[in-house]
Amino acid sequence: MLPAPGPRPEDGPVRIPLLALPVLLALPCTAPGAGEEDPIRNPRLPAAWRVREREEVPASAVAGIAAHLGAPIERLENVVLDAGGIRLQVNLALAHDEAGARALEARFLSLHGEDPAFCARRGRLAAEIVCGNRLAAQRARYTLGFEGPRPAAWSVALAVAPLDSSDDARWNDLFLVLGGIPPGPETIPDPQVAAAARGFTFGKSLRLRDSPPPGFATRFSFAPRPGRRGTAPAETLAAFGDLPRKRGIPIVRVEALVPVLPFSPRPLERGADLEALRAPTPAWPAGDEGIRRAAAAALTGPEGPAKPGTRAGVERILALVRSRVRYGGEEVGSRYGVARVLEQGYGRCWDLSDAFVTFCRASGTPARQVGGWIRGLSGHVWSEALVEGEGWVEVDATTSWTGVSEDYVPLWTSADGRIPLVYFGAPDIGPADPGEARDER
Repeated sequence: MLPAPGPRPEDGPVRIPLLALPVLLALPCTAPGAGEEDPIRNPRLPAAWRVREREEVPASAVAGIAAHLGAPIERLENVVLDAGGIRLQVNLALAHDEAGARALEARFLSLHGEDPAFCARRGRLAAEIVCGNRLAAQRARYTLGFEGPRPAAWSVALAVAPLDSSDDARWNDLFLVLGGIPPGPETIPDPQVAAAARGFTFGKSLRLRDSPPPGFATRFSFAPRPGRRGTAPAETLAAFGDLPRKRGIPIVRVEALVPVLPFSPRPLERGADLEALRAPTPAWPAGDEGIRRAAAAALTGPEGPAKPGTRAGVERILALVRSRVRYGGEEVGSRYGVARVLEQGYGRCWDLSDAFVTFCRASGTPARQVGGWIRGLSGHVWSEALVEGEGWVEVDATTSWTGVSEDYVPLWTSADGRIPLVYFGAPDIGPADPGEARDER
C-alpha cells in the first residue's frame, strides 16, 4: 500500500462480533415477505460476490436471541456471502415495529464501537454486518439497499513537493525520508534527503484532483499563494514562483475541503480527451498485443459477451486483474511496472491500479489513476473507469467491487501515469460539514 506501511483494504481491521448469532443477511428494502424484492439478487450486488449459505433461523431460537438483544424480533434470516474472497455476514432482525428496530440498531452500534459501517436500519429491519474488512462492510451496507449514498466531506491539511518527473520505483523511499525530517531550520540542505531525491525533478506547479460530486465543489488554499491558478479536466492547477524549501526540497502547504459521495459515479468533465484516456502511455502499455488479447478474452468469457465501457465490462476487467495479480510483495509502495507485475503475478495497490488502467484502456474503456488516502489506514492508489450511461466509476483493484466508500480521500489524478507530487509526511484528515462544500454557483 502506498505510501506508508499498513494493511491493505482487504486486510482491514478485524472486529470479532460480541454477539454469537447465526449469519444473517436477507437485506430487503422493506420487511421480508412473500413477493418482495430479494436484495441478495439485485443488480447492485458486485459480480464477484457469491451467496454461500442462506436459511431462516428457527422460531424456537429467535426468542432467546431477542432476549439477548433486548428487543422483540419477529424473524431472522441467515446468509453468508463470499465477497470476492472475503467472508461477509450480516445479522438481520425484523422487529415488530420501528421503535424495536431502532433499539436493535443501537445495540448493534454498541457492539462495534458506534461505527455505522457495521450496522444499518430501514423501517422494521435492523442489521449487524460482521466482516473483518471495514471497506467490504461499507460496500454491503450500500449495495443491499439500506440507505442511499450520503455525501461526506474531509478537511485535509498536507505539505507536498510538486514533481515534474519521478523515479517511481523510489517514490515511497523519498516519501518516508521527507516524512522523517526532524525539526530544525527548513532551509538547510540535508545529505540524506538529497540522496533520496536523486532521480526526481521538482517543479513550480501543482496539480490536485478536482472532480467533486454534482452540486459540490472542492476548495483549496495554498501557502505560499500561487501566482496563477487554473483548472483542467478533473484538476485544479496552481503555478508558483520561487518556492520555500525544506531541507533542500520545495514545499507547498495545502489546505483542502474534499467532498465525496460514496459508491456513486460522477459525470465526465467538460473538455476531457477520451482518446487520450484510452491511449497507451509509458506507464500503461495498453497497446501490447498480449494485454489486448487478454482484455478481449475477459469481455467474451464463458459468462457471455460484455461490451467495453459498460458496468459489466469494467467488472470483467477487474476480475481479470485480480486473477492475474495478487496483492503482496515485500516492497511497500512498490511500482514495478505493468510488464513485471504481470510476469511475477503480485504487487501492491499502485501496481494493481496500473494493471487495471492498462487493461481498461486495452479494452477501449477510458480510465485513469487516482491517489490519496484511505482515512484510518494509509496512503493509497486506485483508479476510475468511464462507464457508459453512468460516468466515472472509481475502482480499487485491491478489492472485488466497483465504487469506493466515503473513507477514500482523493488528492490527485493522473491521466498518463505520472504522479504530480510527493508528500511531506501523512496529511491531517478530519471530518467536515458537507454543507460547507456545496457549490453555490
